[in-house]
Amino acid sequence: MNLLAHARRNVSQMTLPDDLVPEKASDAYAINQVVAARLGWEPLGWKIAGTTDAVRGKLQLDGPIHGRTFRRFACASPAELLDPIRAGQHVRAVRRGGDDRDRDRPVTRLRTGTSA
Repeated sequence: MNLLAHARRNVSQMTLPDDLVPEKASDAYAINQVVAARLGWEPLGWKIAGTTDAVRGKLQLDGPIHGRTFRRFACASPAELLDPIRAGQHVRAVRRGGDDRDRDRPVTRLRTGTSA
């Protein structure tokens, strides 16, 4: 997990050896939580990926995935950013109404409603 935290701090991509790739999504999410804790960065919210059939096919996903975002990367809303790790892909970000700093789980579409 130190390798993952180091890669995240340095905004670098790495390929894990097959024996280190989690077999289940729940294991990957647990590892993500440990890495986020090791980074020690203030949480901001959540990001999602794999929201289209094309991306899910390319990444071999069964459905959308989510990950933690951090306050150090906050931009004024709305923002459109070029993702440095996945060159050529754009990330659209919006700030939801209300204060989500203490939220420890991703927001579902049903809970989001019209606050975005």
